[in-house]
Amino acid sequence: TVESFQVSTGKWLQRIRLDEARQPRCLALAPDGMYVSNYTDNSISRFDPVTFTILTERIPVGPAVEGIAYSRGFIFAANSGLGSLQIDSPNAGTLSVIRMGTGVEEKKLQAAPNITELLVSPDGSKLYAVSHEVAGRPDLVPVLIEYNVASLAEIRRWSAPAIISPCLSSGGDSLFFISKNGVEVLDLQLDGAQPRLVVTKDRMDDNWYSLAL
Repeated sequence: TVESFQVSTGKWLQRIRLDEARQPRCLALAPDGMYVSNYTDNSISRFDPVTFTILTERIPVGPAVEGIAYSRGFIFAANSGLGSLQIDSPNAGTLSVIRMGTGVEEKKLQAAPNITELLVSPDGSKLYAVSHEVAGRPDLVPVLIEYNVASLAEIRRWSAPAIISPCLSSGGDSLFFISKNGVEVLDLQLDGAQPRLVVTKDRMDDNWYSLAL
C-alpha cells in the first residue's frame, strides 16, 4: 500500500492498494501525478495524490527498481538488480529515463551495480545516483554518480566504502551521507573534492541508518 497523511496533524487520510505482484518502494512527485517504484514488478506506476486513483498501472523499466526521482520533464528510476541476486540480469545497474506524460521509457543510462537511491539538486539541473555494496563482490565499490539532467550525460563519479541515506544541502552545494565511520560531506562545488568526515561515530557497533538535514 501507499498511505497518505495530513502533515499538520499526522492524521491518516487515505490508502491506495497495489496488487500482490507489486511492492511499492519509493515515491516521486511530478506535475502530472505521484510516481511509485514497484520493487518486485520491474515497473513504476502513476497515481493522483489527491484522489488516490491509479492513472497509469504499469510502466516497464528494469530489474528490482528502487529509487525514483523527477526533474525537468523526466522521471528517473534506479534498476538495482537486487544486489547479487540479479546482477547479471539485462539492464541491472541502469537508470531508466521516462519522459513525463508519455509513459514510455526514452533511454537507459549506465550507472553501477546495485544502484538504489536517486536525488535531484534543488534547481533540478543535476541528478545524483547512489549504489550500495554487493554481497560477495568486494571488487564492486559503492559509488556516487552525478548526471546533467538537460543532456542526460554523466558528469562525475566518486567511490566510497559506504554511502547510506544521502541528502543534499538546501542550496545543493554539499551532499551529506552516513558512512561506516560516521557522517561525511562532499563539496559538490569543488572539482576533485573527496568526502570528509564531519561527525565521528563513537560506538562502531552502532548501526546508523537514516540521515536528515
